[in-house]
Amino acid sequence: MPPPNKLKGKKMDRRLLLISLALPLLAACTTTKFAKLQFIPVKQADHERIQTWPATGSRVTVELGESMIKTYSVATLPAMKLAARFRHITNYRETLRMALDIPAGDLELAGTDENGGKYYAAEPGVELSYESKGAFADPEVLKGGIHVATNGTTSVFWFWPEDAVPNLSPAAELKVAPATVQRPPREAPFQRELVYSGTSQSTLSLLYREFKDNMARPAFSQDLKYDIAKSSVVGFKGSRFEIIEAGNTTITYRILTPLP
Repeated sequence: MPPPNKLKGKKMDRRLLLISLALPLLAACTTTKFAKLQFIPVKQADHERIQTWPATGSRVTVELGESMIKTYSVATLPAMKLAARFRHITNYRETLRMALDIPAGDLELAGTDENGGKYYAAEPGVELSYESKGAFADPEVLKGGIHVATNGTTSVFWFWPEDAVPNLSPAAELKVAPATVQRPPREAPFQRELVYSGTSQSTLSLLYREFKDNMARPAFSQDLKYDIAKSSVVGFKGSRFEIIEAGNTTITYRILTPLP
């Protein structure tokens, strides 16, 4: 029977052997640690401008009771144009590759990072799929797109479900060009209206009113009367309207000078 110290040595050798055999397996199962940068969402209001309707000089007809003017907020955001669908392949772990597919189109600015880099979101998102038998199949759509650092380097970014910080994988071969995206107009928080109230003989009636966050401001409402027999041009607070035709159901007019 071997001495106790030799038995102990054999046990240690077995442990080292087991550890050495397990290490490659553990490495193969270890998920790649992707770079992470803070995601600070873009505020639409920071990219909005006020736009009035109708345009100066245009001829318009509205119904009795409708507003002759409206104000909209229009947001124009920076974007990156991706000319063709892009596939980025990287390792999810040592023995498993994954593909990240970004559809072609204009990717609008969605956020920034703490270093000034910019995130451009793909719609509807990034398609992520894992390699199986030499092919990438059954993709899942994740929130993501293209990240451009301040030095111009590009990466693919994506969010794992329920994560607040995106993952980044460098993609130097990704080629994009600057662009802009205009979001659909929405009513401005502050609205001024001139509502057509009808005519009586040669007297044109309009109602001026103001709204703030869809709440009327009664103190700023006014009933306006104009004698269009004397002049077809009427004005209010610096604005000018040419009245082309006013009847019991509609009014046709042209904006000469919009409300300031």
